[in-house]
Amino acid sequence: SNQAVGTPLHVRQAPETVVQAQFSICYAIACALVQGEVGLADFSVDALTRPDIRALTATVTPVVDTDIERIWGRNVGPTRIEAVVDGKTYRVQVDEAKGGPGQPMTAGDLQRKLSDCLRFGGFDPRNAAVFEQGIDGLLGCTDVAAAFRRASDDVRRAPAGRERPALAIWTVPPMF
Repeated sequence: SNQAVGTPLHVRQAPETVVQAQFSICYAIACALVQGEVGLADFSVDALTRPDIRALTATVTPVVDTDIERIWGRNVGPTRIEAVVDGKTYRVQVDEAKGGPGQPMTAGDLQRKLSDCLRFGGFDPRNAAVFEQGIDGLLGCTDVAAAFRRASDDVRRAPAGRERPALAIWTVPPMF
């Protein structure tokens, strides 16, 4: 709802912490407009200092659409976004979030999300297939902790360009 991600406006238009950015629709929209996408790395201390995104974030003002709220209440429902750029208004409405039952993620969407998660976790996203094999091995698994240790070891052994963390903490998309 707008209460969670749009207020207080002065915080949402100028998030100072990662948590404030995570709950700022202004920040998420600015990232999407500047970069064409929003990833996990956008919610880091370093990302919060980008002047182009900070400047645009300050201009985004969330407004509750009374028609949508009347139909959906304050639950997460459709989102309508309007952007005015150089005097021209752009509008888009999303009736259901990507990944929901009415708009499931494609295999390509899942691969991009997994690569983003791996990159954010310090792993080479080129090793996504190794990770996917580890996840597939969880079906019917009786010792999940051992399976994660093996998957972590396999990903660390796979060729990559930098040092791996000693203990892998996985960020797993909820579809797995």
